[in-house]
Amino acid sequence: PTGKIQIGSGASTGARAGDVYVTSGTGTVGNGGEIYMSAGHATAAGGAVGGRFTVESGDSTAGSSGEVLIRSVDAVSGSGMMVLSTGAATTGDTGRFTLGTGTTASGRGGDVYISSGVGSDIGGEIRMSAGASSAGAVGGRFSVESGDSTSGSSGEVLLRSVDAVTGSGLMVLSTGAATTGPSGFTHVGTGSSAGGNSGDVVIGSGATTTGGGNSGDVMI
Repeated sequence: PTGKIQIGSGASTGARAGDVYVTSGTGTVGNGGEIYMSAGHATAAGGAVGGRFTVESGDSTAGSSGEVLIRSVDAVSGSGMMVLSTGAATTGDTGRFTLGTGTTASGRGGDVYISSGVGSDIGGEIRMSAGASSAGAVGGRFSVESGDSTSGSSGEVLLRSVDAVTGSGLMVLSTGAATTGPSGFTHVGTGSSAGGNSGDVVIGSGATTTGGGNSGDVMI
């Protein structure tokens, strides 16, 4: 192998350790300078793997680990785009993308928040979709499920539009149309029970608190 390059600050036994800053130049009449970091390429035959690129915070033997912040900063005419993605593959599967928190042996598991920006006109959208198939096969599965439990109840799954002043948003649970063949199947039900009552299925419309308003209809 070639030599190793290490950039770091010294350790400290009685105060905070030193910082390491890597910055590019400021552009006064053009764009600011870029910072480009990449792991090494692999050119050997036989399925050699490119180098790993790791960004992680420091651990702690007596407290919490450090934070990792990856973001585009505030700007006047629009903040920058941020892309977290795996690369394409000529042959074989593309890479896996995992977004999650670590496990804990004695406390609550960490939360994962995905939210769009607040807008003075319209709030930002969140769009999640499974992969399409272009070879006559089946598109990817999209699964939303709660966590299981080995000694209690599983978690809740909540799909709803939130409260609003002039009307809450629309929620659609539907399969797509089909050009040839049957369209998809929609199943609403509860799981079975081996030692108690199975769950209920309740379909209802919202109540109204005004004297002249009608409750919503339920059409099946």
